[in-house]
Amino acid sequence: DGAIVDINEGFSMISGYTREDALARNANELNLWASAEDKRKCLGALQSKNKVVDQEFKFRSKAGRVKTCLFSSEIINLDEEDHYLIIVQDVSARRDAEERLRRAEEKYRSIVENAQEGICQISREGYFLMANQALANILGYASPDELMDREVKASQLFVAPGANNAMLQLIAKRGAIKGFETQFYHKNGNPIWISINMHSVLDENGNLRYYEGIYEDITERRQLENNLLSSEKRYRNLVDSSLMGVFRCRDDGT
Repeated sequence: DGAIVDINEGFSMISGYTREDALARNANELNLWASAEDKRKCLGALQSKNKVVDQEFKFRSKAGRVKTCLFSSEIINLDEEDHYLIIVQDVSARRDAEERLRRAEEKYRSIVENAQEGICQISREGYFLMANQALANILGYASPDELMDREVKASQLFVAPGANNAMLQLIAKRGAIKGFETQFYHKNGNPIWISINMHSVLDENGNLRYYEGIYEDITERRQLENNLLSSEKRYRNLVDSSLMGVFRCRDDGT
């Protein structure tokens, strides 16, 4: 008949009803189900299986606040009469935290996937754990999945034999590096210039878990710098070898 036989302190805290309030009414009068569909599913499963475990539903408190709860129940016999033993667990805080985490991960994923710079995580052994499309493009790979294949090792991308060790030693000493310029092998075998920002990610005991890095292709910039240096050198040689006097002056003649 829906009459409430007893409740504990935990139910009072979740629902807002005192023991006296609850015992003076039946379950329908308390109006605890915020969703008629949730009620139908939970009670239907209970009637067909005689037991329900951790069925999520929307719970309405005395104050009208809707909470996310887990519903567990089974039919027991007391004094030769069937009763519903019901356990309600408030998981609102957990679900809210999970939703905030999901949104944060979605935001982070969007930033990483749409970044112009290459972004990656590298294991202690030197393999790519995560990479974005920009990094795959920089290195000449069709997709991050191809780059993360076990055959591609980050340390093998360095053109200079000691560059990888030098970089890791700096990270071990400082915790991070910024603007570390070195040459990488493109997938086609040609060298390209890369600027690397990288830091180590440690566990709670201070042990290395992996590295996180941002890679920028600076090949064009380095080529422009080399062209400028070559141009300046040619100009200097021309001036130094000239038989005519060459000087510079300001607009005012000084």
